[in-house]
Amino acid sequence: MPDGVIFTSLLRHPLDQFLSVFNNFDMKSTIPNLQPYHNPYREFFRNPDRIAKLSSDTIYHMLQNSMSFDMGLKPIQFGDADAVEKFIERVDGEFHLVMILEFLDESLVLLKRL
Repeated sequence: MPDGVIFTSLLRHPLDQFLSVFNNFDMKSTIPNLQPYHNPYREFFRNPDRIAKLSSDTIYHMLQNSMSFDMGLKPIQFGDADAVEKFIERVDGEFHLVMILEFLDESLVLLKRL
């Protein structure tokens, strides 16, 4: 890469990302164990691994860690602390700035300072 090239990424706040996936994919209807509950979020967070595994593989990784998946972490590595640590080190080394959409104004100030 030529000198002066910077790499950035824009992610969402994890809770906002989770709620977006949960609502856009209609998790309450998609995952049978959530259907009888008035508050499906609460039930999901009581046992997230058990509930998420009842979803399809496509939706499972989005409920667990979709932004890491988008940046290259494989779903099989989500529970592997060493793989996650190496992934974090790789992302930290490759990107000059990772911005958060919900803090876009602040992120743009940081981007300008690079």
